[in-house]
Amino acid sequence: NSSLPYLGCSRWYYLRTGRGLKPPPGGNKYTNTGLVFHDLMKTCSSTSPAQLKTLMPAKDSLLSTLPASQQSQVGLLADQIFAEQPDMFTEAVKEIWFDEIYSQEFPNVHLCGTIDLISYSAEDDTVILTDYKTTSKPLDATIQMDYSLTSQRWFYSLAVLLFGERWEKLPAKFKAAILAGRIKWRYCFVNYEKLAYLLQPAEFLSAEDFELFRRMLHEKVTLAAAIHNDPTLAIPEGILLGLCWKCPFKISCAQPTEDGR
Repeated sequence: NSSLPYLGCSRWYYLRTGRGLKPPPGGNKYTNTGLVFHDLMKTCSSTSPAQLKTLMPAKDSLLSTLPASQQSQVGLLADQIFAEQPDMFTEAVKEIWFDEIYSQEFPNVHLCGTIDLISYSAEDDTVILTDYKTTSKPLDATIQMDYSLTSQRWFYSLAVLLFGERWEKLPAKFKAAILAGRIKWRYCFVNYEKLAYLLQPAEFLSAEDFELFRRMLHEKVTLAAAIHNDPTLAIPEGILLGLCWKCPFKISCAQPTEDGR
């Protein structure tokens, strides 16, 4: 899903995914704290609270990369979510990584990613996909609207619908619900500085929007497959779309190669 925006420029996409170039290391404190929070939510439970881990974090742990004050804040908030939202973790599988071939038509294009939490609701026999978002922004309607206009909910739900039935980590009743299309989505927004979180209600995705996303994704997969098969198609389209200013590989287009490209 994170590779889809690169397809706004074929050259950017090819350098990032075809050539495997990596952008310069960086990120901000919220990116780093988000990684730590995800790790705590993956490894902690009600019998092993996150706050205990902050008292003496392992030297090689992600937690140890944060200042002591942030360690405490993140641990307190992780524990609060565990205490106040027990239904999230009663029957749940954490951190599922998937890497699947999109289709036999395009064997060189994979759908891959990590689903933070897959839980089960006995009340309506559904599986619920939950994604954590660590942010410094107010936890209000604006941030919910912003994330509703991203592709992640559709991408991850589609992956579960297409492939989830064969994932070994998922219990049988999870797979039965998936086969029946009973899949819901929600975000859990986290602001550790305010010791606050916002857990959205889990909702089914619109069938019409889901079909629209599948069509759009198929178009992008077709483009990606073509670029992988013929790298000469990786032209610098970003100059037309105003993308170069944020591209980490802009120097490759600003300085021509020996053959003039």
